[in-house]
Amino acid sequence: MAGPHDEAKVHVTHDFTVSADTLWKVLGDFSDLSWVPAVHHHEFEGEGPGMLRHMYLDETTAIVEKLEALDDENRTISYSIPVNNPLPVDDYFATMTIHETGADSCRLEWSCTWSAPRDMTEEEAVESVTAFYGSLLPGIEEAAGA
Repeated sequence: MAGPHDEAKVHVTHDFTVSADTLWKVLGDFSDLSWVPAVHHHEFEGEGPGMLRHMYLDETTAIVEKLEALDDENRTISYSIPVNNPLPVDDYFATMTIHETGADSCRLEWSCTWSAPRDMTEEEAVESVTAFYGSLLPGIEEAAGA
């Protein structure tokens, strides 16, 4: 979970009632945006680490995420948001890891780092990013069939 910055600023865990492999099929595929709400359309550039996904929330504005690392064996994916980061922080770097907790259950650990918050305190940034992750969890559950 180590990113290019200090220790994780936000660390969220969530338990799912699907196998770790089922959840990994959704989150480990950087081109799968089925769990991200409000995406108008999307485009992809490249493959594997370094790949970019452009998520358009409207017809013209794209949030660009970059796949930084992908480890299928350990079910870990890391990404950054180098362009149009909607979160109130600079140099955002996130890691998602899926741990098997049973035959049909798993735990997602989602953490991130950043260099500095924008226009708010560190505590407010932590609250904002934590709430953002929370807003995405229902979509992840639905996409995974949980």
